[in-house]
Amino acid sequence: WVTQVNQGIELMQMVDYDGALVELMKANAIWAGSNVARFYIGKIYGDYAVYDSARYFLRQVVDMGTADSANIDNYETAVADVAALYTMEQIWDSSVVWHKRLGELHPGDPDALFGLAEAYAELGHEDSAFAIYDNILADPARMNSLDLFNAGGRLFNADEFNRAAQA
Repeated sequence: WVTQVNQGIELMQMVDYDGALVELMKANAIWAGSNVARFYIGKIYGDYAVYDSARYFLRQVVDMGTADSANIDNYETAVADVAALYTMEQIWDSSVVWHKRLGELHPGDPDALFGLAEAYAELGHEDSAFAIYDNILADPARMNSLDLFNAGGRLFNADEFNRAAQA
């Protein structure tokens, strides 16, 4: 298993994603007790824009939870990646669920907050989206300037000019 995973990661670093997939799939077939192979398989499928496969493997990482304590970062990154995939695919109901989950892992995380606000807005729940933005704008010091700039752009595009100017 270790040899297959290491070969897969090495091939990824060499940008041989097809070869990496072969090695990582072998590793996953040998031992499914670690989230490492699934995590990288999901990342590769995401890079290939095969989103259903990316979600499948990344959700397996999430389903394993924190049982693979040596690779908890993979779990947390998989939650963020699944949320981002649902947003990229414009599957807004699922985007809401996964951005909330990301927010539970990392309260106040800009990606979780802005992703949730975007999904709410796309679902027509402007009040919920604006409540998130208002919360952010009430304490802008916790966000970096790029996050605030992006929020301003989103608010401007939503014809929320006062909020956009505040951001």
